[in-house]
Amino acid sequence: MSDSSPKTLLLCGVLRGWKSSFSIPFFGTNTNPNQWYLMKVSHSGLADERIIRFEETNLIPNQSVPRTSNLQFSVGDSVPRVLETIDDFLIGDLHQLYEQLHQTDLEKNVDPLARADIFLNYDFPAWAKSISLAARAIAKHNIDSAMASWFSGIFARRLFLASQIHSFDVNVMRTNETSKLFVVNYQKENSFRFLSLLKEEMDSALRTYIDDDMLAVRPEEFIMEVNIPRIQRMAQTKKRSTNARVISNLQKKQAGFMVDGKVPYQFATKKKYDSAVKEYIRHISWTFEVTSTSDL
Repeated sequence: MSDSSPKTLLLCGVLRGWKSSFSIPFFGTNTNPNQWYLMKVSHSGLADERIIRFEETNLIPNQSVPRTSNLQFSVGDSVPRVLETIDDFLIGDLHQLYEQLHQTDLEKNVDPLARADIFLNYDFPAWAKSISLAARAIAKHNIDSAMASWFSGIFARRLFLASQIHSFDVNVMRTNETSKLFVVNYQKENSFRFLSLLKEEMDSALRTYIDDDMLAVRPEEFIMEVNIPRIQRMAQTKKRSTNARVISNLQKKQAGFMVDGKVPYQFATKKKYDSAVKEYIRHISWTFEVTSTSDL
Protein backbone atom coordinates (compact mmCIF):
# COMPACT_ATOMS: atom_id res chain seq x y z
CA MET A 1 0.00 0.00 0.00
CA SER A 2 1.42 3.37 -1.02
CA ASP A 3 1.83 6.19 1.47
CA SER A 4 -0.85 8.77 0.72
CA SER A 5 0.26 11.27 3.35
CA PRO A 6 1.32 14.68 2.03
CA LYS A 7 4.99 15.21 1.26
CA THR A 8 5.06 19.02 1.64
CA LEU A 9 3.09 21.19 4.04
CA LEU A 10 3.08 24.64 5.61
CA LEU A 11 3.94 25.22 9.25
CA CYS A 12 1.04 27.47 10.15
CA GLY A 13 0.10 26.77 13.77
CA VAL A 14 1.55 25.79 17.13
CA LEU A 15 0.28 24.27 20.36
CA ARG A 16 1.31 26.27 23.37
CA GLY A 17 0.30 25.42 26.90
CA TRP A 18 3.32 23.82 28.53
CA LYS A 19 5.85 25.70 30.57
CA SER A 20 8.40 25.23 27.83
CA SER A 21 9.97 27.58 25.32
CA PHE A 22 9.32 24.93 22.67
CA SER A 23 5.88 24.83 21.07
CA ILE A 24 4.54 21.87 19.10
CA PRO A 25 4.45 22.72 15.38
CA PHE A 26 1.32 21.98 13.34
CA PHE A 27 1.16 21.74 9.56
CA GLY A 28 -1.51 22.17 6.90
CA THR A 29 -2.01 22.49 3.17
CA ASN A 30 -2.79 26.19 3.58
CA THR A 31 -2.80 28.84 6.28
CA ASN A 32 -6.33 27.91 7.45
CA PRO A 33 -6.58 24.15 6.90
CA ASN A 34 -9.50 21.86 7.66
CA GLN A 35 -7.09 19.04 8.51
CA TRP A 36 -4.01 19.45 10.71
CA TYR A 37 -0.85 17.33 10.63
CA LEU A 38 2.01 16.56 13.00
CA MET A 39 5.44 15.39 11.89
CA LYS A 40 7.25 12.17 12.61
CA VAL A 41 11.03 12.43 12.71
CA SER A 42 14.14 10.28 12.65
CA HIS A 43 17.20 10.80 14.88
CA SER A 44 15.14 12.95 17.23
CA GLY A 45 17.26 15.26 19.35
CA LEU A 46 20.32 14.88 17.14
CA ALA A 47 21.70 17.54 14.81
CA ASP A 48 20.67 15.50 11.75
CA GLU A 49 17.04 14.92 12.80
CA ARG A 50 14.80 14.77 9.74
CA ILE A 51 11.09 14.72 8.90
CA ILE A 52 10.13 11.21 7.77
CA ARG A 53 6.39 11.79 7.28
CA PHE A 54 3.37 13.87 8.21
CA GLU A 55 0.44 12.32 10.06
CA GLU A 56 -3.11 13.55 10.51
CA THR A 57 -4.09 14.60 14.02
CA ASN A 58 -7.35 15.39 15.77
CA LEU A 59 -5.64 17.91 18.00
CA ILE A 60 -5.67 21.53 16.87
CA PRO A 61 -3.15 24.31 17.55
CA ASN A 62 -4.03 27.18 19.81
CA GLN A 63 -2.02 29.86 18.05
CA SER A 64 -1.26 30.73 14.45
CA VAL A 65 2.25 31.45 13.24
CA PRO A 66 2.97 34.86 11.67
CA ARG A 67 3.75 34.53 7.98
CA THR A 68 7.06 36.37 8.12
CA SER A 69 9.02 33.86 6.04
CA ASN A 70 8.68 30.74 3.92
CA LEU A 71 7.47 28.06 6.31
CA GLN A 72 7.04 25.24 3.80
CA PHE A 73 8.58 21.93 4.83
CA SER A 74 8.92 18.60 3.07
CA VAL A 75 9.66 15.02 4.01
CA GLY A 76 13.46 14.74 4.27
CA ASP A 77 13.95 18.31 5.51
CA SER A 78 15.64 19.16 8.78
CA VAL A 79 13.13 19.22 11.64
CA PRO A 80 11.78 22.71 12.34
CA ARG A 81 11.68 23.60 16.02
CA VAL A 82 9.45 26.41 17.20
CA LEU A 83 11.05 28.38 20.03
CA GLU A 84 9.04 31.05 21.80
CA THR A 85 10.68 34.30 22.79
CA ILE A 86 9.14 37.25 24.60
CA ASP A 87 7.88 38.95 21.45
CA ASP A 88 7.98 36.35 18.69
CA PHE A 89 8.73 32.81 17.54
CA LEU A 90 12.08 31.57 16.35
CA ILE A 91 11.66 28.78 13.80
CA GLY A 92 14.60 26.71 12.62
CA ASP A 93 16.51 23.48 13.03
CA LEU A 94 18.66 22.85 16.09
CA HIS A 95 21.81 24.36 14.56
CA GLN A 96 19.96 27.50 13.45
CA LEU A 97 18.49 27.95 16.91
CA TYR A 98 21.90 27.39 18.50
CA GLU A 99 23.40 30.12 16.29
CA GLN A 100 20.56 32.47 17.23
CA LEU A 101 21.06 31.92 20.96
CA HIS A 102 24.85 32.02 20.65
CA GLN A 103 24.87 35.35 18.82
CA THR A 104 22.13 37.18 20.72
CA ASP A 105 20.94 37.76 24.28
CA LEU A 106 17.83 35.61 23.77
CA GLU A 107 19.25 32.74 25.85
CA LYS A 108 18.04 34.20 29.13
CA ASN A 109 14.46 34.13 27.81
CA VAL A 110 14.55 30.39 27.01
CA ASP A 111 13.77 27.81 29.67
CA PRO A 112 16.65 25.54 30.82
CA LEU A 113 15.46 22.26 29.30
CA ALA A 114 14.86 23.87 25.92
CA ARG A 115 18.34 25.40 26.14
CA ALA A 116 19.75 22.00 27.01
CA ASP A 117 18.12 20.41 23.97
CA ILE A 118 19.59 23.13 21.75
CA PHE A 119 23.09 23.05 23.29
CA LEU A 120 23.22 19.24 23.41
CA ASN A 121 24.82 18.76 19.99
CA TYR A 122 27.21 21.70 20.11
CA ASP A 123 28.40 22.69 23.60
CA PHE A 124 28.66 20.11 26.41
CA PRO A 125 29.52 22.55 29.25
CA ALA A 126 26.51 24.71 28.33
CA TRP A 127 24.36 21.57 28.12
CA ALA A 128 25.53 20.38 31.56
CA LYS A 129 24.66 23.73 33.11
CA SER A 130 21.27 23.95 31.39
CA ILE A 131 20.18 20.37 32.19
CA SER A 132 21.16 20.99 35.83
CA LEU A 133 19.04 24.15 35.96
CA ALA A 134 16.17 22.15 34.43
CA ALA A 135 16.52 19.63 37.27
CA ARG A 136 16.33 22.50 39.75
CA ALA A 137 13.11 23.72 38.12
CA ILE A 138 11.55 20.31 38.80
CA ALA A 139 12.95 20.17 42.37
CA LYS A 140 11.30 23.50 43.16
CA HIS A 141 7.87 21.90 42.89
CA ASN A 142 8.65 19.73 45.88
CA ILE A 143 7.21 16.50 44.41
CA ASP A 144 9.55 13.58 45.12
CA SER A 145 8.00 11.23 42.57
CA ALA A 146 8.19 13.87 39.85
CA MET A 147 11.89 14.37 40.56
CA ALA A 148 12.61 10.64 40.43
CA SER A 149 10.58 10.30 37.23
CA TRP A 150 12.40 13.23 35.64
CA PHE A 151 15.86 11.81 36.37
CA SER A 152 15.06 8.24 35.28
CA GLY A 153 13.34 9.43 32.11
CA ILE A 154 14.20 12.88 30.79
CA PHE A 155 17.72 13.07 32.22
CA ALA A 156 18.78 9.47 31.49
CA ARG A 157 17.78 9.73 27.85
CA ARG A 158 19.59 13.00 27.33
CA LEU A 159 22.70 11.72 29.08
CA PHE A 160 22.77 8.80 26.66
CA LEU A 161 22.39 11.18 23.71
CA ALA A 162 25.15 13.44 25.06
CA SER A 163 27.52 10.47 25.33
CA GLN A 164 26.85 9.51 21.71
CA ILE A 165 27.30 13.03 20.41
CA HIS A 166 30.43 13.95 22.39
CA SER A 167 32.06 10.51 22.16
CA PHE A 168 32.37 9.56 25.79
CA ASP A 169 31.61 5.98 26.65
CA VAL A 170 28.74 5.33 29.08
CA ASN A 171 26.27 2.54 29.67
CA VAL A 172 23.13 3.55 31.55
CA MET A 173 21.63 0.66 33.52
CA ARG A 174 18.65 0.52 35.83
CA THR A 175 19.19 -0.96 39.27
CA ASN A 176 16.97 -2.81 41.74
CA GLU A 177 18.61 -1.14 44.70
CA THR A 178 16.08 1.00 46.52
CA SER A 179 18.52 3.86 47.03
CA LYS A 180 19.45 4.29 43.37
CA LEU A 181 17.58 5.17 40.20
CA PHE A 182 20.27 3.90 37.85
CA VAL A 183 24.02 3.44 37.45
CA VAL A 184 26.19 4.82 34.66
CA ASN A 185 29.15 2.63 33.80
CA TYR A 186 31.98 4.17 31.81
CA GLN A 187 35.25 2.86 30.43
CA LYS A 188 37.52 5.78 29.64
CA GLU A 189 39.17 8.63 31.50
CA ASN A 190 37.59 10.95 28.95
CA SER A 191 34.18 9.87 30.22
CA PHE A 192 35.14 10.73 33.80
CA ARG A 193 36.00 14.28 32.71
CA PHE A 194 32.56 14.79 31.18
CA LEU A 195 30.69 13.20 34.08
CA SER A 196 32.65 15.18 36.67
CA LEU A 197 31.70 18.42 34.96
CA LEU A 198 28.06 17.32 34.90
CA LYS A 199 28.17 16.40 38.61
CA GLU A 200 29.69 19.78 39.51
CA GLU A 201 26.90 21.65 37.70
CA MET A 202 24.20 19.40 39.15
CA ASP A 203 25.49 19.75 42.72
CA SER A 204 25.54 23.53 42.35
CA ALA A 205 22.02 23.71 40.93
CA LEU A 206 20.38 21.37 43.45
CA ARG A 207 22.22 22.31 46.65
CA THR A 208 19.25 24.24 48.04
CA TYR A 209 16.70 21.51 47.34
CA ILE A 210 18.37 18.12 47.74
CA ASP A 211 19.69 16.73 51.04
CA ASP A 212 22.31 14.48 49.43
CA ASP A 213 24.15 14.42 46.14
CA MET A 214 22.00 13.17 43.29
CA LEU A 215 25.07 12.17 41.32
CA ALA A 216 27.98 10.27 42.85
CA VAL A 217 30.96 9.76 40.53
CA ARG A 218 33.29 6.94 41.64
CA PRO A 219 36.36 6.99 39.38
CA GLU A 220 37.98 3.99 41.04
CA GLU A 221 34.94 1.87 40.12
CA PHE A 222 34.24 3.56 36.77
CA ILE A 223 30.63 4.29 37.71
CA MET A 224 28.35 7.22 38.39
CA GLU A 225 25.35 6.56 40.62
CA VAL A 226 22.12 8.52 40.29
CA ASN A 227 20.39 8.34 43.66
CA ILE A 228 16.77 8.86 44.61
CA PRO A 229 16.52 12.38 46.01
CA ARG A 230 15.34 13.40 49.43
CA ILE A 231 13.97 16.83 48.75
CA GLN A 232 14.42 19.27 51.59
CA ARG A 233 11.16 20.44 53.18
CA MET A 234 10.79 24.10 54.03
CA ALA A 235 9.96 25.08 57.60
CA GLN A 236 6.64 26.47 56.40
CA THR A 237 4.89 24.41 53.76
CA LYS A 238 4.26 26.54 50.72
CA LYS A 239 0.98 26.30 48.88
CA ARG A 240 1.41 24.25 45.75
CA SER A 241 0.82 25.95 42.46
CA THR A 242 -2.11 24.96 40.27
CA ASN A 243 0.37 23.31 37.90
CA ALA A 244 1.77 21.11 40.67
CA ARG A 245 -1.71 20.02 41.68
CA VAL A 246 -2.51 19.16 38.06
CA ILE A 247 0.56 16.94 37.87
CA SER A 248 -0.31 15.29 41.17
CA ASN A 249 -3.80 14.44 39.92
CA LEU A 250 -2.56 13.22 36.55
CA GLN A 251 -0.09 10.83 38.13
CA LYS A 252 -2.96 8.53 39.09
CA LYS A 253 -4.24 8.28 35.51
CA GLN A 254 -1.15 8.84 33.41
CA ALA A 255 1.71 7.36 35.44
CA GLY A 256 3.20 10.72 36.35
CA PHE A 257 3.59 11.75 32.71
CA MET A 258 5.03 15.21 32.29
CA VAL A 259 5.12 16.87 28.89
CA ASP A 260 8.79 16.76 27.92
CA GLY A 261 9.65 16.87 31.60
CA LYS A 262 7.88 20.15 32.12
CA VAL A 263 5.17 21.28 34.49
CA PRO A 264 2.25 22.19 32.19
CA TYR A 265 0.37 25.43 32.14
CA GLN A 266 -3.26 25.09 33.12
CA PHE A 267 -5.61 24.46 30.20
CA ALA A 268 -9.10 25.98 30.17
CA THR A 269 -10.52 22.72 31.49
CA LYS A 270 -9.11 19.47 32.85
CA LYS A 271 -10.77 17.63 29.94
CA LYS A 272 -8.92 19.72 27.38
CA TYR A 273 -5.64 19.16 29.20
CA ASP A 274 -6.16 15.39 29.34
CA SER A 275 -7.03 15.35 25.65
CA ALA A 276 -3.87 17.24 24.77
CA VAL A 277 -1.70 14.98 26.92
CA LYS A 278 -3.17 11.83 25.37
CA GLU A 279 -2.55 13.17 21.88
CA TYR A 280 0.96 14.20 22.81
CA ILE A 281 1.70 10.73 24.16
CA ARG A 282 0.39 9.17 20.95
CA HIS A 283 2.93 11.19 18.98
CA ILE A 284 5.76 10.95 21.48
CA SER A 285 8.11 9.25 19.01
CA TRP A 286 8.49 12.52 17.12
CA THR A 287 9.25 14.54 20.23
CA PHE A 288 12.47 14.49 22.18
CA GLU A 289 12.47 10.76 22.82
CA VAL A 290 15.33 8.28 22.42
CA THR A 291 14.00 5.19 20.68
CA SER A 292 17.30 3.40 20.07
CA THR A 293 17.88 2.32 23.69
CA SER A 294 15.58 -0.42 24.86
CA ASP A 295 16.81 -0.25 28.44
CA LEU A 296 15.66 3.33 28.94
